[in-house]
Amino acid sequence: MIGTVSSDEKAELAKKNGCSFTINYKTENVVEKLKEITNGNGVPVVYDGVGLDTFNISLECLSLRG
Repeated sequence: MIGTVSSDEKAELAKKNGCSFTINYKTENVVEKLKEITNGNGVPVVYDGVGLDTFNISLECLSLRG
């Protein structure tokens, strides 16, 4: 599981709750970092609790037919 967070504190909390990787969306390019983590494949599913502000980023993170 890859989680996006807004702070180092939230990254630690996400890792304690099952995330293998975290991406700080305030300091990192989410799409580039996710593609790096997945060797360019993207992910099969995205759960986006924000919506409007992150919708296009979420779509860019999906794998083919994701």
